[in-house]
Amino acid sequence: MPDSQGFTHEPDHGNVYHRCVECGWPGWGVYTTKAERRKHHEAHRREEEKLSSRTRMESLRAARKAQEQIRRENDMAYGDNTEEAI
Repeated sequence: MPDSQGFTHEPDHGNVYHRCVECGWPGWGVYTTKAERRKHHEAHRREEEKLSSRTRMESLRAARKAQEQIRRENDMAYGDNTEEAI
């Protein structure tokens, strides 16, 4: 069961090694400090946040494009209904 920072605690002949659940860092048999694990976890969170932001912006861009297409089709079918045209 991973801890709050996403690391497993694996005992081996009296030593406890920590491995990242997401990427397996730092490998087997390498001791890491709590500060190193926290820093590694924060790097994963930043990466997730960037991906989420990128996905959100792409969805917004697609929605705006679809809305603009609907507006154009409506203008073609029913004429331009803006204030300038009236």
